[in-house]
Amino acid sequence: MEMTKQLLLNLSLLLVILFFFQIHLDRKDISELPRRLSMYYFMLSILVCIFLTNKVFENLYFDLRQVPLIVGTLYLGTGWQLLSVIILARSLLGIDLGFWISVSIFTLFTLFSCLGHTFFLRQKKHHRMLVSVSYSIGLSLMIMGATSYFFGIYHSIETWIGFVFIPAICTFIMAYTIETINRNLYLRQQIEKTKKMEAVTHMAAAISHEIRNPLTSAKGFVQFVSEDDNLAQTQKEYLSIALQELNQAETVIRDYLTFSKPSIISVEEINVSEELNNTLKILQPLSNLNSVQVKTDLTLPGQIQGDRHKFHQCFFNIIKNCIEAMPSGGQLYVKTMNKGTNILITISDTGVGMSEQQIHRLGEPYYSTKEGKGTGLGMMVVYSIIRAMNGTISVKSEINKGTTFLISFPRKV
Repeated sequence: MEMTKQLLLNLSLLLVILFFFQIHLDRKDISELPRRLSMYYFMLSILVCIFLTNKVFENLYFDLRQVPLIVGTLYLGTGWQLLSVIILARSLLGIDLGFWISVSIFTLFTLFSCLGHTFFLRQKKHHRMLVSVSYSIGLSLMIMGATSYFFGIYHSIETWIGFVFIPAICTFIMAYTIETINRNLYLRQQIEKTKKMEAVTHMAAAISHEIRNPLTSAKGFVQFVSEDDNLAQTQKEYLSIALQELNQAETVIRDYLTFSKPSIISVEEINVSEELNNTLKILQPLSNLNSVQVKTDLTLPGQIQGDRHKFHQCFFNIIKNCIEAMPSGGQLYVKTMNKGTNILITISDTGVGMSEQQIHRLGEPYYSTKEGKGTGLGMMVVYSIIRAMNGTISVKSEINKGTTFLISFPRKV
């Protein structure tokens, strides 16, 4: 009974610390679970458990130290740091047989868990929670079995139940809370993205009425003046530069308007392979300039329905970004294939790649991976056009290993 009370005390303290940890995260302006701060939380939880441990036999202590180790290792991959804290704190209670049993079991668990960390994160929410609880039960049974064997003691039914089920309950609560925090942070990120989208939409409408008309007039007058044969060569060069800048400004405005009004007005049949070949021909000078080798597999016959101009604009932006991601040369792969009732377009490069965080933010207003050289409007337009044409887009990328865009459209039957 005494051990059960001590374990419940550990459980209560862990939940109190978890409560304040969650409150602290709610007050911070963050979009994902901070790894370092979370690791400190798990370290503190381990120290609280060990220093408020329950001595059940000579050199044998039972507490809930394995709970933060399990959750921290599986969700954050910080197993070795947390294991170091366990070893250091447990050594302060004495380096004895119980110490070596604890070190051996927790080291094996940490090694096994770290190897499966990436696979664990790819599972669904309920599966992750089930795996966490299963790990807790398995680890508790290992500890109970090892202590019974090496210490030659007989644990009562109460001890077995208490040390198996209380850690499992605590692991479930902690894993559920981490999942909830991650979900809340994701929803916060989506709300912020929606607000930015609304701001860009309103701005696009304002630009349409207030800027585009005078810009068109200015462009016309510059073209008219540049046709004067009496101009000096230097003046013609200046007018040419001014005209280029006006065209660039017009392109930016057109991108804003496309994002603001992505609906497909003109629906026609689009030969996917033919349009992609045309786009690649237009971008051939840019690929030659960047020493990019283009490889294609566009032999699949297939048509979709949509706006030809916007389809071209969409893939012009994607392919152009891929080429610019390989400033020192590389390879660009463009391929079409059937996937059920859809046509799948794969565009891959061997460029600088993107991190997970950059992939998640791709298509956001004002977000660009070009380090201040881009506005992010190009990918905003890409996502808007694909959605408007009932398509889907997914991105896979690794830093310094390249990026792959997977775009799918319903095939015209």
